[in-house]
Formats: sequence, C-alpha cells, structure tokens
Amino acid sequence: MRIIQNSNVAFRCPSDLKERLEAFAVGNHLHVSSVIRSACSDYLKNAERAALAEKEEEFQARSRAYRRFCAEKTFQGAV
Repeated sequence: MRIIQNSNVAFRCPSDLKERLEAFAVGNHLHVSSVIRSACSDYLKNAERAALAEKEEEFQARSRAYRRFCAEKTFQGAV
C-alpha cells in the first residue's frame, strides 16, 4: 500500500493571481491546491526537458567541433 506523504509549502502571490487561481479552480471543479500542484509539476517537467535539450545541443556542438578538428588534422597530414 502506498503511503501518501504531504508537506505544506507556502508562498506569497498578488491578490489578483489568487483570485484568478480560485476562479479557475471553481470553474473546473478543482481545489486551488490541485491547480498549484499541477502547475508546479508542469513547470518542472518543462524545465527538465529544456535542460535536456540544452545538454543535447551542447553535446552536438562539441561533436561538430571535434569532427572539424579531426578533418583539419587529416587535411594537414595529407598536405
């Protein structure tokens, strides 16, 4: 059986944001906390995807630079 372990997180937000969150939650038959948990989860997933994409881009750039370096060495050795 899975044990649910919750902890509280508090943060400050402008009153207009709180009102918008409450209106969204009521309109979608949700609790405000559910909306915030979902938003936090989505934010972290997107941030993790962006970090992975950035690492992939860095890897590709290093690979291109290494291939150029090898090609230049090969060309210099042939001359």
